[in-house]
Amino acid sequence: MTTTLLSSLKAIARPEIVKSPVLAKRMKLIERLEEQLAMVNAKLANQPFSFIREKTITDPTTGDKHIKQIPRKVRQWFFDNAGHFYFEVRFAGKTFEVESGKPTIDVGALSNLPALIALLIQAVEKSELDQFLRSTDSTDSTEQIDKLDSDTVHSSTKPKTARKS
Repeated sequence: MTTTLLSSLKAIARPEIVKSPVLAKRMKLIERLEEQLAMVNAKLANQPFSFIREKTITDPTTGDKHIKQIPRKVRQWFFDNAGHFYFEVRFAGKTFEVESGKPTIDVGALSNLPALIALLIQAVEKSELDQFLRSTDSTDSTEQIDKLDSDTVHSSTKPKTARKS
């Protein structure tokens, strides 16, 4: 019997790759926090700030594809009130509450903001905001909407009447 090189390999069925949705959200939140950090650093240096995204555009006449740089608007998560700065972490249309009912972080001076954002990035890397990221899941909100719809149907006080044929 002859042995081939391929027979010496161990073949298995392809394993299922499980991607954590929280891990993907964690990476996206870190990207957004880094954008905020870049925005704050530009403001501290008194420089103009803009984000550029790349978009592939197909020329309708020739069919050639080329990459175009388009400015992207980024809303700042920090604001000031008479020179005193505050910061709110936002993700998927929700604001992170540091404590129950308290979503705003008191920063003080603008120069303290880069250190705060770096601290928040570390907290996200150590999965301290995972509970918040799980609460932004769209399936949770659709389950709640379904539950509300079913409660509304069952709580109707108007009796159903039979239709005359």
